[in-house]
Amino acid sequence: MEIFFAPLQVFLLAPPLALIPAAIFAGWWWRAREVDRGPRRWCLTAAVAWLSYAGWESWVWIWLREVVAPIRVDLLLLGPLLYLTAGLAVHEQFRARPVG
Repeated sequence: MEIFFAPLQVFLLAPPLALIPAAIFAGWWWRAREVDRGPRRWCLTAAVAWLSYAGWESWVWIWLREVVAPIRVDLLLLGPLLYLTAGLAVHEQFRARPVG
């Protein structure tokens, strides 16, 4: 289970870093919108999810200063949701485009 949540450790230590994936997914969505390649719903969904996570994790980071022994049960829900939306956004961005 540790290997599953290992990528999130970076964001637990520095919550503003979660804005990087949010910016990447928002950029993909914006670029697809500008070149009229059709809607990229999962890119937008992943951008909003990561932006929300950055805000949540920042608030929790501040809260953790007051707590003696925190148990982060929220990560059992947030981790898989972030992975799922990010995976679907990457798939949507790089899926094979029709020729012609």
